[in-house]
Amino acid sequence: MGNTCVQGENHGWSRLPAPARQAPTVPSPRKVHGTRDFFNTRTRSHPQKKPPAPQLTPAGAFRRFRASKSRGDPMPVFSESIRPTERPRATIVEVGPRDGLQNERVMLTTEQKLELIHGLVEAGLKHIEVGSFVSPRWIPQMADTAELLRRLPRRDGVTYWVLVPNEKGLELGMQAGMTHMAVFLSSSESHNRKNLNRTIQESLEGIQGILAAAKAHGIVARGYVSTVFGCPYEGDVSFDRVMDITGALLDAGCWQVSLGDTTGMGTPLQVQRGCARAVEVYGADRVALHLHDTRGVGLANALSAWEVGMRTFDSSVGGMGGCPYAPGAAGNLGTEDIDYMFRSSGIETGIDRDRLLEVSRRLELDWGATLNSAFYRYARAGKSPQVSH
Repeated sequence: MGNTCVQGENHGWSRLPAPARQAPTVPSPRKVHGTRDFFNTRTRSHPQKKPPAPQLTPAGAFRRFRASKSRGDPMPVFSESIRPTERPRATIVEVGPRDGLQNERVMLTTEQKLELIHGLVEAGLKHIEVGSFVSPRWIPQMADTAELLRRLPRRDGVTYWVLVPNEKGLELGMQAGMTHMAVFLSSSESHNRKNLNRTIQESLEGIQGILAAAKAHGIVARGYVSTVFGCPYEGDVSFDRVMDITGALLDAGCWQVSLGDTTGMGTPLQVQRGCARAVEVYGADRVALHLHDTRGVGLANALSAWEVGMRTFDSSVGGMGGCPYAPGAAGNLGTEDIDYMFRSSGIETGIDRDRLLEVSRRLELDWGATLNSAFYRYARAGKSPQVSH
């Protein structure tokens, strides 16, 4: 996953037990002296479920309809069990302004980044990763993250996420008014050392300290685990290890953990089996999937994960992205592509496609970014298909 491209310093790890499966909706940052404390919600009891509504046969529904007509009722009264259900919905986390741009040769100005993020918000994206507090020596594209975060207009229902590699990054983020952050490490020892210059144990212990400090300041945290379906240095990665790290991050205070196929090595069956385990143990709201399309099966992997309960997916506008510490990593799965796949499958995303395509057009034609999205290229050729709802 391109989300872990930064040098770091040493820390340590202790394995923690898997957390409870309670899965709240996306939290707002906790006020330290207020009444809401998201980090304690996992200890709350579940309300009792209502008994299921009685079944009503089609013949019975028709008889009820005729009776209501004879009484002059404006509408028939149907059982809950035969009312049309809402369309299923996927949550998209847009990582283009951070994970996409960090691997681009073109350097967008702060003003251009503000326009980019504004366009993504107007296109309906509710979760946007806008930058990272990494060393500008390693990732110069992210050097203006503090200024960007200060100048971003706050919008109801929109969350801006920022990558935080260490205590210094947390300090810079708090000074800039950060309310939502992301932490990261790899499930491969070799990749973690190449990327962060630490062992997995050292990385996780450092993250535990960062999460404790973030909690004290009411900052909501998300976690990333890289190379979960294969490592360019080690090959296969034990998914038992992936599950252990995911549980440790959740138990340490992460609201959600995104599982990253960093170099696109995962296959649909492999991704489906891994995601089924993660969803079963931790719940659909506590895990997400971050895909790269290196071998052309990114969309197949996303759909395979959806079929076993995965509901949150990271993607990048235009399919931008990659990671300099993961040889062979192609761009992230394009937001245009996963939006089209889901909507053509009857799954809502909340994205305004025309506005999203306009953002992509500006990225490529006005600002010189390299875009890999297949749907964007198709739409630019003037052949954008309509999707019926």
